Amino acid sequence: MSTLLERPKGRGRSGAGTVLPGTLPQVNLLPPEVRAARNLRTTKRWLLVSLVLTVVACVIAFGMALLASASAADELAEAQDETARLQQEQAQYAEVPLVLGMLQQTEAARELGMSTEVQWKAYVDAFTAVIPVNVSVEALTVTQASPMAAGPAAPDALREAGIGQIRFEGRALTLPDVAAWMDALDAVPGFVDASVEAVQGSEEVDSGVFYQITTTVQVTQEAYSDRFAPTDGEG
Repeated sequence: MSTLLERPKGRGRSGAGTVLPGTLPQVNLLPPEVRAARNLRTTKRWLLVSLVLTVVACVIAFGMALLASASAADELAEAQDETARLQQEQAQYAEVPLVLGMLQQTEAARELGMSTEVQWKAYVDAFTAVIPVNVSVEALTVTQASPMAAGPAAPDALREAGIGQIRFEGRALTLPDVAAWMDALDAVPGFVDASVEAVQGSEEVDSGVFYQITTTVQVTQEAYSDRFAPTDGEG
């Protein structure tokens, strides 16, 4: 219990009334034990509130951890199921690498085997197209290189060997313009070094006098068709 004391109002010497501001300090007569007990109860309430909040936070964190664990377990199960499904699909295509390897080997073999391919019909037609009109064909022989063997040898040391050769044997009743014939052969793309190998006069009872003519022309790499050669970007 405290008592509030106030200073009585009075008048000064001048007789005018004045009010003195301020009050006397309060006096707390409660024993220290009571104040300590009150402070202890307050502290206990705050500790209880803190403990409750801590427990609630722990429960919430534990619940979230359980939810996260359940979600991770579900994701793991889904991943395992997907892995099993992919492994089953992989087993279905186990032979694909073997087939692809065989396909690559086949393509490589085809590329090698066709590397010396020449579409001879066009070149034989070009050869026969420039044969003089008074010359008949008796034999036409085509030789060429292969992936395992070199081309025919050059007819003589002054000419280079090509990748192939066309040899013509025929007869003529009159001697043709050989120089013009050879120039016409050399003008065909893929032909080079056309030459007359032999001109021999002969005579038969039925046909009379005629000339046996043998000519050759070298075929260059320009004649390769390259149909199966690797293109840019291919290995």
